[in-house]
Amino acid sequence: MAARFTVGDRLHSEPATPGEVVIETFTGTMGPSVRAVIPVTDGDQVRGLVAAGVGVAAVSQELDRQVPVLFGFTLLALLLAGFGSWLASRDETKAFPARTKIAA
Repeated sequence: MAARFTVGDRLHSEPATPGEVVIETFTGTMGPSVRAVIPVTDGDQVRGLVAAGVGVAAVSQELDRQVPVLFGFTLLALLLAGFGSWLASRDETKAFPARTKIAA
């Protein structure tokens, strides 16, 4: 589980305080993580900061789960495209025997 911050906790947010978004990589108690700190504004005034983070291991696990599915759908799409190209390239009289050519 990611670290929880409550009102008043200190973040590495010096650049975010004037209104900039900060994305930082750090190693915490849960291992390597990436966190984004985003200012909450009211007009031109910064009213607060919102921080959200995710562990690098969680992202790696999700990628490991989704990459085989992505490759499977890619292979299926290539096979369907190849089959469609093959059908389109066939001679019209062989592909559509019911049609007859009109003699000139």
